[in-house]
Amino acid sequence: MTSSTFQILLLLSSFLNVLILGIVLVFAVVIMPGFATLPDDAAFLQAFQAVDGIIQRGAPVFKAVWLGSMATDPAAFVVGMARQIPVEGNGDLEAAPLVEGIAQSGAAVRYGGWETAALVAGTAAFVLGQAVTLRLNIPLNNRVQTLDLKALSASDIATERARFEKPWCRANNIRTALWAFSSLVFLELLRRA
Repeated sequence: MTSSTFQILLLLSSFLNVLILGIVLVFAVVIMPGFATLPDDAAFLQAFQAVDGIIQRGAPVFKAVWLGSMATDPAAFVVGMARQIPVEGNGDLEAAPLVEGIAQSGAAVRYGGWETAALVAGTAAFVLGQAVTLRLNIPLNNRVQTLDLKALSASDIATERARFEKPWCRANNIRTALWAFSSLVFLELLRRA
């Protein structure tokens, strides 16, 4: 694959990562604090059901952005790791393909310094953010979606909100930080590409 393929994938990944970051950041700083001001626990849970329901019913733009990032980030990583990465520090920035470098030297290979470390770290942060979403946020979302708020007592509704709100917000803050880091790293890689 060419360097331009890597640049295109970095551009797409950066763009989609920033959009995803924007979504989770808006939840962290606007939507959830706004829901917290609603007059009671039932209104809070009902508001979350409404917003999450739109997402779960397959909002096409949301789905395209989310799934697009899940495709382009790993693709950028694979192409970035497979392409010839300049080895820094030898004066003339010779290109050393990863596999060829291992075969020729029989020893550890310098993978291109900062860029490779950044690609690994940025991709790892993205994957960890997805893991938080899949392991924590989505199960909590699904639980709230199953609640029949009209059939629950006020006490049960308060319990359900307590079971949901803090763990969901904590997980959202974690993925927001991870995706902010990933977005910044991918943007810097794009700037240097």
